Amino acid sequence: MRYRLKDPVHDEHEDSTMWVGALPHGPIVQVTGTGLLVMDAMLAAEGEPRDAAEITAFLRTMYEDLPAEAESSIAEFLRELEQLGVVEQER
Repeated sequence: MRYRLKDPVHDEHEDSTMWVGALPHGPIVQVTGTGLLVMDAMLAAEGEPRDAAEITAFLRTMYEDLPAEAESSIAEFLRELEQLGVVEQER
């Protein structure tokens, strides 16, 4: 499944965390670690839809040692972001 960012509010901090929320009704959540990398990849897509494989390929250009299960973890994280209202499936 391909996802695109809705119009989330995000604020990245120097301590490698990002706060993300889908306003006006969504919760605001803290994103760290790999989730932060996924959000960076989605923001770099500039509104274009991406799927877990595309995000994984993008991240592999920067981090050659991504674990083999990265794509499935990213797919799960994208589903969580969809439930929070931060991303939407491409229709």
